[in-house]
Parts: sequence; C-alpha cells; structure tokens
Amino acid sequence: MKRSRKNYLVGFVQSSKRREIPEVYKSLLSIIFNRKPIEERAPNNVVKVYIYSKDAYYFFKEIKDDPAKYFRQIPPEEKIKFLGGFTDAEGTVKRDRIILYNANRDLLIEIQEFLKTLGVRSTLHYHHGAYELHIWEKRSREIIMALCKNYSSKISSLFS
Repeated sequence: MKRSRKNYLVGFVQSSKRREIPEVYKSLLSIIFNRKPIEERAPNNVVKVYIYSKDAYYFFKEIKDDPAKYFRQIPPEEKIKFLGGFTDAEGTVKRDRIILYNANRDLLIEIQEFLKTLGVRSTLHYHHGAYELHIWEKRSREIIMALCKNYSSKISSLFS
C-alpha cells in the first residue's frame, strides 16, 4: 500500500512459483473495486498485482492498522475465508502440523479464540521475533483442513 499525492496504490507481491495466488488477487481486485489490475513480473521470480484506487487504499489501510479488530468484526464464514488466505500467506501446512506466524499477537489471539469455538486446540508461542500459533492435534488439523480446503492452496494441496 502506498499513497503518493493523488495516487493510491494497493497491491500484492507473490512468488511466481505459486501462480494461482496472483490470479485470485487479480480476480478479487477486479470484482470488488471494479478496476482492472496491473500485473508485473519482478526480479527473483516475483509477480506484482496492483491497482490504483482510493477506496481500496482506505479499505486495506483500516485492516492493516488493526487486523485483530477487522477479524473480530467479520462474520464466521468470512473468518474461515480469511483463515484460508492467511494460512497461504503466513502459515506452514504439513500433514502433522499447521503453524500460523505473525508479528501481531492480538490477531493470532483473535484467530485462536475463533478456532476454539470450532473445537480447534492450539497453542501460542513467541519465537525469533514473531508469534506462532501451533495446531498439532490431529482432530484440530482435520477441522481446519475441512473448513479451509476451498480457501487455501496450501491446505487444498494436501488433498491432491
């Protein structure tokens, strides 16, 4: 996100080895903000997808300023979608564990509390400058995988 004079830039950067993710970004930016996204290739196998939009800028700024508040306010189905995308962006998914990483402790606590309502057991740790939400228990991982398989390429890859 970048604001410069009258230009409001909102975009995403993704490794090109996960090609399906920028395609999702392009589709969502187009549908939600009615703008045709720009796609650029950058060095080191990176793809950038962005739009210029004041509405998008302020929408994402609000989320960035307080992601825990945003997560707390969205309906449960949207929380599941958020969790799927968050797992792709900030998570490790293996058959024996799921770990979510973030510097924002409050956001991970909100996610943990939501997961608890679904029967998911997890633990929160601080390690090497970031917080980690660990989900080791098999039944808890199965709940997350069932809920998020349509919203996370990392989780859906376990089913293929």
